[in-house]
Amino acid sequence: MGLVQCLLASELNSYQWKRRILACKIFSRIPGPVSQDLKNKFVQLMWTDWKFDVRQAAAQALGYLALGKEVHDQLRVKLKRGDCQTRVEALTLIGWLKLMTAKLLPSFLQCFADDFVAVRKEACKAAGVLKIKEDSVLRCLFKIMQTDPLCKIKAFAIRALGQIGEASPQLEELLLWAVHYEEDPGVRREACRSIITLKLQDEKVRATLLERMILEPNEMVKEELNRAMVTFNFQQEEEQEMIQQIKDKITTLTQKDLVIQKLQKFKEVTERTWHEAHRIYRDKDDAFIYRDLSEIFLDAIKYSPTGQTYCADEKFSKIWTALSDLLPLMGISPNPWTQKAFLVALEAHYAEKKTCARKEETPKMKKKESRATKKTKETSPTVHCVSHVQAAT
Repeated sequence: MGLVQCLLASELNSYQWKRRILACKIFSRIPGPVSQDLKNKFVQLMWTDWKFDVRQAAAQALGYLALGKEVHDQLRVKLKRGDCQTRVEALTLIGWLKLMTAKLLPSFLQCFADDFVAVRKEACKAAGVLKIKEDSVLRCLFKIMQTDPLCKIKAFAIRALGQIGEASPQLEELLLWAVHYEEDPGVRREACRSIITLKLQDEKVRATLLERMILEPNEMVKEELNRAMVTFNFQQEEEQEMIQQIKDKITTLTQKDLVIQKLQKFKEVTERTWHEAHRIYRDKDDAFIYRDLSEIFLDAIKYSPTGQTYCADEKFSKIWTALSDLLPLMGISPNPWTQKAFLVALEAHYAEKKTCARKEETPKMKKKESRATKKTKETSPTVHCVSHVQAAT
């Protein structure tokens, strides 16, 4: 070991964490072999140093010196059998070391489907840093960007795909879908960035970006869309003028006073049309629009097994709600005309019941009157005889 390396090795044990970081960075730039003691010291700092920045610097030094194999087996064990925090640390170190082997890959792929959010996040970050173009890794990232329940993890998967740089028709379709339909602005913004990174600039991309420029409500996403338009030279003066005209028109049409005015006018026109149609159909007795429907409803009410009566004012809405579910089965559409027909039928039914009730009451009244008359006739002779007896005495 040379003099410079001996001096730097002593700095790795310094109580100042900044000096330890500086020693690691200098070691990674010095050419030549590294002793086993230094390898062990770097591994120790990477796993156990209390300062995050020191652990990162030690891992990066091992990566620059191509000494990742010194911790390969430990990483594989921690990915496969470690708890959540251990797996997160192992994935972070894999990204710093820029290390991926056939033995590490199966355990690495399982991290994309891990139950813990932090593990899925670090797996996406490691895949982007390592720029792994394996089909299995790309499929995992495609799945996450479509189905992960957290928008933040979707954004990390999209960023990783942009960093990997493996453009494909499937990826283009997924990114355009994300730009157009994803609810979270962060996901839409990251998808737009990946489109720029991957240099996707065909006609389909152009049409989607132009459409989103009009519809996009988020300012940060608009900035990315505008950057993409400038980068790909999609911006044209005529199209920008058209977009501005559309925006101005939308702003005008969505003013509160104008909307209220339009609604009031629409209500007036609707009521006028209704009254006019009602008058026309009323004038034509034979062609009254809901005459047949009234007869259908009247028949249904007549033969109802319940025999109950309802007040049209209080119960009409309740009855109509229940009946409207059955109308489609009869081939009748529930609309204002059928509602009116039902009301007419209901009123006719009530009138008919009242008439029947009166007819039933009339014989009863006559019978009562005849009984009263008969009683009067039976009691009148007795009274006459009593009066004669009193006169004789």
